[in-house]
Amino acid sequence: MKTYIKYSTALKCGMHRAVVARAIEDLENVGVFRKSRVLARAKAEAVVDGINWEFIKRMIEEEEKMGKYCLIPLAESFWKTPRRKQVCKDEGKEFTEAQVEADYKMQVQEDVHNRAKNPGKFIASGHGKKTAGYGLITKDNGAISIAYLERKNKVAVGTEKACVEAMKTAAKHCQDLLDTPEAKKKLAKVVG
Repeated sequence: MKTYIKYSTALKCGMHRAVVARAIEDLENVGVFRKSRVLARAKAEAVVDGINWEFIKRMIEEEEKMGKYCLIPLAESFWKTPRRKQVCKDEGKEFTEAQVEADYKMQVQEDVHNRAKNPGKFIASGHGKKTAGYGLITKDNGAISIAYLERKNKVAVGTEKACVEAMKTAAKHCQDLLDTPEAKKKLAKVVG
C-alpha cells in the first residue's frame, strides 16, 4: 500500500536522508546515480515504496554543498547499453571498495560519452517508474544535458502557446461579459 508523506516529514526521515547521502556521494564521484544502487548502498531496498523520489531530487537540489545543481531524470536504457567486462569480476579476484568504485566511475564515464549520438532516448519523463536514476547537468554530461534543456525549453514554449490560445478563446467567448463597466474596472486592476 502506497503511503504519502509531506516534504517536511521527508526532510526529517532518516531513511530519506540516508538515500540522499548515498545519491550525493555518487553524484560527486560519477555525476549520475542509479536508484537501485543508491537504495542498496543505503540499505533501503525493503522500503522502496516508501521513498518519494521527487522529494529526494528536491532535497539533493537544495543541498548546500551541491551548489544547487539541476538533475536530469535518466531512463533505464541509460544503464542497459553494452558494457565492457568489469575489472572487478575478472578472474574471481577479491577487490577493495575503492577499486570497485573506480571501476564503476570509469564505466559511467564511458557510457556518458557513448550516448552522444541520440541522447534524448536516455532521458526519462518525470520522476516515476520509468526514471531509473538522475544525472547532473554538467559539461561532462554535455549531449544529455543539452537534450534535456532543449526538451524543457520546448515544453515551456508549448505551455506559453497553449496559454495564449486559451486566453484568446476565453476573450472571444466572454466579450459580452467584458463590456460591462464593473468588468472593465476589474480588468483594469488585473492588467494594471
